[in-house]
Amino acid sequence: MTPPTAAAFQDVAPVPVSTVGQAFSILHEPSRVQMVSCNQSPWMKHLNKRSDDITRLEIGWDGYGGRLVSCTNAVFAACLIERLYTPGVPAPQIVPGSDGTLQIEWHRRGLSVELDVLKPFQVVATKIIQGNGEAEEHMLGCEFSLVADWIDQLKQLSDAREYSGDATLR
Repeated sequence: MTPPTAAAFQDVAPVPVSTVGQAFSILHEPSRVQMVSCNQSPWMKHLNKRSDDITRLEIGWDGYGGRLVSCTNAVFAACLIERLYTPGVPAPQIVPGSDGTLQIEWHRRGLSVELDVLKPFQVVATKIIQGNGEAEEHMLGCEFSLVADWIDQLKQLSDAREYSGDATLR
């Protein structure tokens, strides 16, 4: 069985056409996309259809001239979701922005973690604590350990709910 794929970026693609399953890329010189294999987390297995739907939107999808989410943005977001996968934390929501960006969101027991993928390696990361209005925002490029820490905080909230047996603590 062939493993799932994601895109990695380099200066020159080694082949003119790459085909994987139902997806393909026509690579023109100079191209920066090469297919590489990666595993698929339960989050992405859950989000695959949604991701496909988002990348198939047409111009004006929101009724106000909404721009398309580029495939490079979608692939970067998928790779980011893969890297942030934490067992015990529900899959994030992914939402297209009318400006072509892609929002990745987790909301759990008063804690929100939001990643606004402006383009590959340009992500606005926000953590919001409901109730006290505390917010923290950072522009990130390729270092996402801060976001991984925030996802761990979401896991601790999930673990606390399971430990207490209180389903109302969602």
